[in-house]
Amino acid sequence: EEVRPYLSPQGTLVVFDVDMVLLHSREPAFQMPNMIAHRSLARDLMEGLSRVEKDLLLNLMITQSELELIEEKMPQFVRELKEKEIPALALTGILSGGLESIPDMTSWRVESLKSFGYDFSYSFPEVPPTTLEHFSKAFDSYPKYAEGVLITNGSSGSYTKGDVLITFFELAAYH
Repeated sequence: EEVRPYLSPQGTLVVFDVDMVLLHSREPAFQMPNMIAHRSLARDLMEGLSRVEKDLLLNLMITQSELELIEEKMPQFVRELKEKEIPALALTGILSGGLESIPDMTSWRVESLKSFGYDFSYSFPEVPPTTLEHFSKAFDSYPKYAEGVLITNGSSGSYTKGDVLITFFELAAYH
């Protein structure tokens, strides 16, 4: 509700982080308020892990537990953005390739968002599904874009979410 007065079709782009913002695990141990409350346990669990192992653990937490909406009103808010012709982009740090029983995390993420009523595909219809191959490969894959969802492919690479977002803007000729 706080951002509504600032939204207009001219010059506005809304970027949503996905995990722990739009969706989170139904498992209480994997929900942000509990992770914050038990910070020392989470820190101890992650302490001996490499960046790659941390990425794998976080992705397994997301994919192997049932997800739920954080805010019941958010899918409707995204639909309102579409009606007002305000572009919106989902940005997530999950992996983009295959993981365990999920052969394509990009498709899995797009479909999981749609299953909760989130559809970002209206925002950049001229941009086809794209693999951003000029970034370094991580987990045998690259950052990817599909249907309004930009996947940065973890944090173990030599780039940030911001780097991937800027590259996407260049690709989409968004100024």
